[in-house]
Amino acid sequence: MYLKPVVDGDALLQYDFDGDEESSDRASPSKQTRDLSVEEYEQALSQALSELASMRLAVRELFKEDQAVPTKRVVTSEQEDGYFSTYTHFSIHEEMLKDEVRTDAYHRFITQNPSIFKDKVVLDVGCGTAILSMFAAQAGAKRVIGVDQSNVIYKAMDIVM
Repeated sequence: MYLKPVVDGDALLQYDFDGDEESSDRASPSKQTRDLSVEEYEQALSQALSELASMRLAVRELFKEDQAVPTKRVVTSEQEDGYFSTYTHFSIHEEMLKDEVRTDAYHRFITQNPSIFKDKVVLDVGCGTAILSMFAAQAGAKRVIGVDQSNVIYKAMDIVM
């Protein structure tokens, strides 16, 4: 049984972490890009920078002060308690840990990208059993702070300490 992704087509979930990096698109550019001249690369860069400037302008226009500000969604304490209470049971944490595809994907991403974590302070909000916190520590984080609303935090403290 696998968890269903929240975002359809999530690129991180579709990335083949086990694939041969030498044959990946990033490691070997296509013939089309290899044959481009310096001038063509500069033209493509210029076009990309122009499009980026247009997007920035569009975002500024979108968030002008004179426009109506969208109302905030109010979460009642009952809704909040209901959400957090779903994580108080150890069974949900056991289910997530037993999902090897999910856990291995997180582990590989974190430990194979130490430059993201090395000598950084990592805040793991909603750490649960602190498995991702431990992965961040393995990847060289200077300090890892795990925070959780549910009582499973005490079990996480027992595991980590």
